Amino acid sequence: MVRVRRGCRRPSSDRARPRDLIPIRIRGPGMDYPAARSIRQRPRARRSRGTHLGCSRLFKDTTIRGRLTGALAVLLLLWCAASAAMLSEVARIHQRAEQIGLEHLPRLMYANALIDRANQTARLMGEMQLVDDSGRVRERIGRIRAIRQQVAADVRWFEARAAREEVRKLLGGIATQRLRYWAGQDRLFALVQQDPQAARAYYLADVLGMQQDYVRLLGQLVDLENAHAGAAAARTRVEYERTLYLLMGVSAMVLLLAWLVGIAVLRSITVPLEDAAVWARVVAQGNLDAEPAARGRDEVGQLAAALRQMAESLRLDRARRQATERALRESRAQLRQWVTHAESLQEHERLTLARELHDEFGQSITALRMELGLMRMRFGGLDPALAPQVTRSKAILDAMLRSMRSMVSTLRPGPLDEGLVPAAEWLLATLPERAGLACSLAAAADVPMGQAVRTAAFRILQEALTNVVRHAHARSVRVVITLDDAGRLQLQVVDDGVGVDPEILSRARSFGVAGMRERARAFGGWIDFRETAGGGTTLMAVLDAGAEHAGDREAADAAALAPGSPGRIAAGAGICRDRGVDAGPARCRTVATPEQMQRGAAT
Repeated sequence: MVRVRRGCRRPSSDRARPRDLIPIRIRGPGMDYPAARSIRQRPRARRSRGTHLGCSRLFKDTTIRGRLTGALAVLLLLWCAASAAMLSEVARIHQRAEQIGLEHLPRLMYANALIDRANQTARLMGEMQLVDDSGRVRERIGRIRAIRQQVAADVRWFEARAAREEVRKLLGGIATQRLRYWAGQDRLFALVQQDPQAARAYYLADVLGMQQDYVRLLGQLVDLENAHAGAAAARTRVEYERTLYLLMGVSAMVLLLAWLVGIAVLRSITVPLEDAAVWARVVAQGNLDAEPAARGRDEVGQLAAALRQMAESLRLDRARRQATERALRESRAQLRQWVTHAESLQEHERLTLARELHDEFGQSITALRMELGLMRMRFGGLDPALAPQVTRSKAILDAMLRSMRSMVSTLRPGPLDEGLVPAAEWLLATLPERAGLACSLAAAADVPMGQAVRTAAFRILQEALTNVVRHAHARSVRVVITLDDAGRLQLQVVDDGVGVDPEILSRARSFGVAGMRERARAFGGWIDFRETAGGGTTLMAVLDAGAEHAGDREAADAAALAPGSPGRIAAGAGICRDRGVDAGPARCRTVATPEQMQRGAAT
């Protein structure tokens, strides 16, 4: 038990009052909890000087309602001052933006209008060269003269408002070029009515160049006005950013002052209450080994005694609970080991039984069938009724041989030694004839893993497909086998059946679901059930493909059924695609069909 002692600055004879306790922290092995420390209020007040002492006396002389009202009044004044400054700056920027619009937008509009009229004049002169009707020519000449009057009015408007020297110089150049351009137009108008061919030659040789120079000068005027407007907008933008930063600074200052005022008011209210509630916080935060220093007979002392008794009771309960949890964890770990060992023994027994059936019983049936064939060859000519009897006997032996091989495949599938993907293909190939399911398989190109992990994953897949056949009422099932970057095997079984609530499956206590969970947990994995989009259920199993758990004996037994060994189940061709297993051309595995098995037995 950790005892919190009084402060070392006071003599040991001085007893601390409950209201003199302030929180500290107790640090030790596995502990980091607040506790209580006894210190006199008078020395702490004596260390306060200046403004802090004045504020403390002010807070003590006022009520909580008065403190809150004063704080709100200060915050309101600060907010009003900041709002007034913000509104003033926003109004100034708005006035500046309006000034830019009134000053530069009309100039840009008139400059663009000059370019539009120049382009319109050029278009009319071009059309005038293409028509042969004198009436239409005179009509276009009249329209051009009307446009020239509008241009003269626009230029006079510009000259009356040209305040900058560069604009006046440019307007002078535009006026000179305009007069040359108009003189060329007048000569063109005279020629087009007398000699159209000469008018076209003059237009292409002289008037077109004058027109291009005139439009170029007007473009310079538009660029100059755009530059002036952009400069004014940039200055306004700089003022806006400066104002924005100023407003941000004022807002930050207001928030800082509001925070300081709030902290001061809050501390004046909460500090007296924290001294009275420190012991309760110590126990509530879990420090059951810390003991309050107050031992008086007043209410605080009685509260401290009650807290000591409660802490002692909680400490005993926690020790008992920790011991129980430790025993439960050990029991679960031992139970998991037993389950894993039992699964390993079961696989070993399956291997042994499959080998005995294949080596002993299968060879005996084959030998008996050969004896019947020899009997028919030797005695068939003596008794005509012997041949049909031998044929029926051989048919019975063939049925027994097929049944035996089916049992051997169920106990230990031969493709499992080649890998999980061939075993899954073999398992899916048998589903259509048993349940009428449309099966598909999607697997990675290579899924390397140990024998133990492979067997566990195959048994999980076998149990999942059995549940689909029995309970899902599905029309199709899809199996996905992948290996992620972390080396974990991911196995998905997706069906389109009636579906079931994943919460019910997660809480299921059946041996099948529990067995799948234990197999996955034995290799650092887990099992999850999800709802399939559109109906159905998805089983997701994740196992550590690099883990090896009690797999040495099982791998040794599986070597007896390896390719080339007497216990190996023969593999044929054609059943993978005939059964509708969509595994891809690179991963499709096949097993012997019943017809091939019968032909092999006949030979």
